[in-house]
Amino acid sequence: MNTLCAAGTGSFLDQQASRLGFTIEEFGQLALKSMNPPRIAGRCSVFAKSDMIHLQQIATPDYDIVAGLCFALARNFKSNIGKGKNFTKPISFQGGVAANVGMRKAFMEVLDVSHEELIIPTYFASMGAIGAVLVAQETLGPEPDGGSRAPLPVPLRI
Repeated sequence: MNTLCAAGTGSFLDQQASRLGFTIEEFGQLALKSMNPPRIAGRCSVFAKSDMIHLQQIATPDYDIVAGLCFALARNFKSNIGKGKNFTKPISFQGGVAANVGMRKAFMEVLDVSHEELIIPTYFASMGAIGAVLVAQETLGPEPDGGSRAPLPVPLRI
């Protein structure tokens, strides 16, 4: 998502959590309290921030605002990454944002998957790096001196 829009990144969530006076961990937990998340623009971080400020001005509870932002990011992901595609269950949620329980809930609802169908790998924050290592090992083959490259020492749960 980073190449498409800043609104789809964990960094944007961190910035908004800080702006609202919460840690990112508090932000995720707070989102779970919402029963009626407001619609927040998710395609552009400037629009999302404007929507959040407006919601604050009309005394919308913080928990609803942060939940609205989680849902905005999940909808943004679905419309950008999943544009025109069918998602096959189960779905693996990878990257640092997978640690955010508010985002987990939003993804389950937006993608219409159960808790069991949204898989959070044990090493979710490192999956991109692990994938890069596996591709490099496959692409580069054995060491030039005839030795072999060490296999990845971490068992993967995907």
